[in-house]
Amino acid sequence: MFVSMTAALLIQAWLGDWVWTVALTLVVGAFASLWVSRLIAGPFYRIERELQNILSGAVSEHPIHVRPGDPLGHLTELINQLVERSKKELSNR
Repeated sequence: MFVSMTAALLIQAWLGDWVWTVALTLVVGAFASLWVSRLIAGPFYRIERELQNILSGAVSEHPIHVRPGDPLGHLTELINQLVERSKKELSNR
């Protein structure tokens, strides 16, 4: 959002016409929103897929991995800890 606002101000100063400013701001905003949603959607998809595998009984030996710096990295660590704890409890029974 701030990127779009900054781009709008720069475009307004450069072009001086409000129609082009609005059009280019919408384009910059669209690309920014696609980029941010891609950062969030990928890890959510991986987490969902692994949780479905775990619930279906196909517990994998490998933890859930996401790219370094992904915003949901902390969530995947918590899920991995939960899976490990569940495996230990099942093996103790």
